[in-house]
Amino acid sequence: MESLTKDSLSELLNEPTFEKFDLFLKENAGESNSIDFKGEWIDFHKLAKIILGIANYGGGCIVIGVDENDNGLEANGIKEKIIDHADFTKKIAKFFPEGLLDNIQLKNFFYCSDIYAPPLKDKKFQVIFIRVNTEDLPIICEDNGSGIEKGAIYFRRGTSTEKINYDELQNLITRKVEAISSKIDNQALKEELDQLKVLNDAIPSSISKYGFSSLKQSNISLSILGKEQNKIYPEKSFEEFLVDMINKKQKKIEKYL
Repeated sequence: MESLTKDSLSELLNEPTFEKFDLFLKENAGESNSIDFKGEWIDFHKLAKIILGIANYGGGCIVIGVDENDNGLEANGIKEKIIDHADFTKKIAKFFPEGLLDNIQLKNFFYCSDIYAPPLKDKKFQVIFIRVNTEDLPIICEDNGSGIEKGAIYFRRGTSTEKINYDELQNLITRKVEAISSKIDNQALKEELDQLKVLNDAIPSSISKYGFSSLKQSNISLSILGKEQNKIYPEKSFEEFLVDMINKKQKKIEKYL
């Protein structure tokens, strides 16, 4: 069931459609490191702390309108109030680095149309999507609030959000370093491939059998043309040099794979 939950969460994060949200609720077993459920909106200081914890874990979502109890999940919908995206962003902004706010989005899932069937019909849900780049971790709290401290790093442990411990921080830093290294390697590989393409494009795929470029610059051919050989001219032709460079470049690229 856990793998199904991860798959449905990944699909929902990548494509937050009504159908994917419905599937996510059906396959979900409950709260986890990357998922939190709230029956109604809670205090924004507490909410910011949970968002920070999920962000540092690697991303996920908070679903508003779903209760979790001993019987499992109950998709009752939001009954008290709906929060506007601009108001939501304004109330949590002070706790987050400015660049991260673009990765925290609030989306509405209102099943008010007749095309929807029970149990979701006529119910309203809101989902906070938290997407982060691993190389941007850890994300540090930017302000003080009720139950939340400036300078603290929060992390998810199952269904709770706590200050990060030493082992969790070490693991997070390792993930960050690996992500940055991979990004650098990918960028370097792209540059190598771009250079290889330039070299390949410099050599025509076909040439005329009787064109000048197909003639060897031998003493005989030069005498026919009324020219003498340039003693300092490279032994290899330009095309032969390019072929050597292409072979070397291909070997270098293989090291990235």
